[in-house]
Amino acid sequence: AIEAALQRATELKILQDKQASLTEAIYRSREISKAVGMYMERFKVPEEMAFRVLRDYARTHQSKLVELASQVADSAGNRDDLIRRIHKSRQA
Repeated sequence: AIEAALQRATELKILQDKQASLTEAIYRSREISKAVGMYMERFKVPEEMAFRVLRDYARTHQSKLVELASQVADSAGNRDDLIRRIHKSRQA
């Protein structure tokens, strides 16, 4: 009975870890989608181009795409300036 309980506890921990990982992946995807949508709206470009511009900007500035996306989505006051810098970087 003890072995079964320990096995069940191990299985539960694995499931909890998977749930946390999936929840984080959904959050990252949502943040990136919001930033892509904002860029598309601002510059009237297709989704693929907006994603590529954001991805390239993140790579050039050695940051993760999700971190850049969070900055774009969450920085209300600095959002326009950041989006402009991202847009200008693709033209350079």
